Amino acid sequence: MTAPAAVSTLNVQILQENVAKALGIVSRAIATRSTLPIVHNIYVGTDRGRMVFWATDLSLGIRCWKGAKIESEGAVTVPARQFKDLIATLPKATVSLRQDGTKLRGECAGTTFDLPTMAAEDFPRWADCLGGPSFQIPAPVLCHALERVAPFAATDDSRPVLTGLQCQFTGDEAIFAAMVKRCDEGVSD
Repeated sequence: MTAPAAVSTLNVQILQENVAKALGIVSRAIATRSTLPIVHNIYVGTDRGRMVFWATDLSLGIRCWKGAKIESEGAVTVPARQFKDLIATLPKATVSLRQDGTKLRGECAGTTFDLPTMAAEDFPRWADCLGGPSFQIPAPVLCHALERVAPFAATDDSRPVLTGLQCQFTGDEAIFAAMVKRCDEGVSD
């Protein structure tokens, strides 16, 4: 995905439910402790006739596309927490989002709001975040693998390295593993 030209001005209409769902998905990748201000934002823009919402903490990036009526293509970044909280308070109706200088102006069912923006061109690109090869895996396959492995991840925060999952991708094979406290708690499949 390439950044829209600097002269583009975002102007779209999208259902509140679609924005809320997209923000719920991408918010998992919002940086919480970064000295780089732009990664506390969500990228809001257009991509091939759809809205794209994107967040990254520089080690993980999540994008979500939603259908929308696009008046003009463009992209901005907005403060993630403010945008997510604000969208959650809106009624289920059409939300108009329009770039207005250095603000994103939103309107929904008589409510108007303005959020400060940062340039979309400054948002880290996928290649900047990943720094290595990428892969694609069908969502049902990923969900199935995670459902089988995630219950075995340790929950004790005193050793955070044990609370994660290891995902290894080589060629057309994916290996998912979880570390458990006791060796006899694991499962093999």
